[in-house]
Amino acid sequence: MTNGERDNGLGRAFGLAKGLSAFFTVTPFLYAGVVEYLSWNQAPFNGFVPGFNLALFLPLLSVVGLTEVALSWWMPGRILSGKVPTSPTGPQAAWSGSVQRLFQANLVAFSILESIAVYGLMLFLVGGHPWHFYAFASVSLILMLIRFPRKALWDEALAGMTENNRGVQP
Repeated sequence: MTNGERDNGLGRAFGLAKGLSAFFTVTPFLYAGVVEYLSWNQAPFNGFVPGFNLALFLPLLSVVGLTEVALSWWMPGRILSGKVPTSPTGPQAAWSGSVQRLFQANLVAFSILESIAVYGLMLFLVGGHPWHFYAFASVSLILMLIRFPRKALWDEALAGMTENNRGVQP
């Protein structure tokens, strides 16, 4: 990889990735606002489906959430390795292939991690237990903070990408 390719869109892609990652990181706090609003203004809030048996639903969404944690590491690795075809549009089309893959891997990881908080919100809306939401949102937020884009990690990932599209995860 040449220096020209490394610089081709990296600054713009990194800035956009940080902005989108920040947006994804803020959304669980917005969901918390909904949880608190319903908990306080509809007290006692028993969910929109009173009497719903969470005995199967909670473990099911817990397994799905854990699967998505694994997927949030596996899928970006596939994108970075070039095993998942990408078709960039808009400003991404001008970025180098490595930068496109870094950006898309970041976007996919944060989309997956944000969905874990959504599962907690679903559990709260159905069952009415705020701790369901906060447990799932905490996992989501902790993993988002771990994966938040850092310039040094992006530079390391770009340096690790070779001509056969192998690389390290940002």
